Amino acid sequence: MKRLATAALAILAGCVPSVPPGSAPTGSPAPSPPLGTNLAALLFDEPLPGYVVVPDETRAVTLDEAVEGADDPEEARARLSTHGFVAGFTRTWTSDDDAGNVIYAFVYEFAGDEGAKADLDAGLGEARRDGSETFDVPGIEGAIGVTKAAAAGTEGDDSTFHAIFFVRGPRLYLVAIGGPTEPSRQNAIDLALRMDATAR
Repeated sequence: MKRLATAALAILAGCVPSVPPGSAPTGSPAPSPPLGTNLAALLFDEPLPGYVVVPDETRAVTLDEAVEGADDPEEARARLSTHGFVAGFTRTWTSDDDAGNVIYAFVYEFAGDEGAKADLDAGLGEARRDGSETFDVPGIEGAIGVTKAAAAGTEGDDSTFHAIFFVRGPRLYLVAIGGPTEPSRQNAIDLALRMDATAR
């Protein structure tokens, strides 16, 4: 069986969204912790009620693991390498009932601020081509939300995920919640607010 995080990535792969040039929000978020900061400390460790941690999906992420689930792993590897991928950390939770819903959070660190921004921007075309719906994320500077449903016939069929992405300094953050029983967008926003607070 595919790991839960990989299954979530298979649904979310390629949907890292962006905004057209010149349309990004103005202003500057709070300064980001310096390179080399313990990435685990930058991700919240308590999800919404009703979810339990998946221990073997709470770990550091290598470049090899970061490209798992991508439609084209070699293209994903080339993109991350070009942007200066350094390291990542992920946490995954599953619902404590039979619904099969998942919360997935990660932080990817790049060699510099521009690499993190470039990786965020890289998915704009994919998000538009596959028809993923974007939504606003109030209260989080520069954050973008995406709603993505699994394609028919794929693992996680009938699942819908709400994902929120933002960049802080040299790091790209993502939090996603979804599954067969579609949680609300507000659930994703609440988690993203928690993530933004730990990212500083």
